[in-house]
Amino acid sequence: MEILTYLQQDNFDSAFAVMDRLPVEFKLSEKEVSEKDRTKQYIGLVQGWRNAGRSDAELNEGEVTALQALVEGYYVCPAEWAQNLLCFGYGICRAPLSGGEGSQPMFMRKPVSRAVGSTTMLKLSPNPADAWVAIDYRLEAKPDEARLIVRDATGRELDQIPVSQVEGQAVYDSRRLAPGSYTVDLVNAGKHVDAQKLVVRP
Repeated sequence: MEILTYLQQDNFDSAFAVMDRLPVEFKLSEKEVSEKDRTKQYIGLVQGWRNAGRSDAELNEGEVTALQALVEGYYVCPAEWAQNLLCFGYGICRAPLSGGEGSQPMFMRKPVSRAVGSTTMLKLSPNPADAWVAIDYRLEAKPDEARLIVRDATGRELDQIPVSQVEGQAVYDSRRLAPGSYTVDLVNAGKHVDAQKLVVRP
């Protein structure tokens, strides 16, 4: 997603500009206006701690509380981004909307409504990653033992994430990986579909 890319680059002016263009270019429903405003709140929070020279893993109590307020009762993009950061960075997790109760999942999945791209079947963000990475995937065929495979620089398999939908997103806890470069492979029916490089920051 464009906003996550800008946040990864600390390009907050462009992130805000994307949000400000939405009501000019599209007629937004009340719900969409609320999501836009919550997204701008999230951008502002990230800008605050990044401008203070702190990483996503160095939030103060007020920032954690503000993220929790963004999450409470919502499952739209800014709430999911905030929840991913809280869960993988601070152990403050909630069960995903699709089920599970009282657990702290290693992988959370949610459907995405659009294709990742016309040719790209796999997209990682943020990349480089600090504590977590969202992996958007798309298959052109029904899943048949489909999975995402995390490999180290030598090609050794480190982790697998089962894929049960044609299109979706998995959130992976990258803290389990040492800083460095990795590859995320998308495989379906025993065939390689796509691969993307993942960089884990120190």
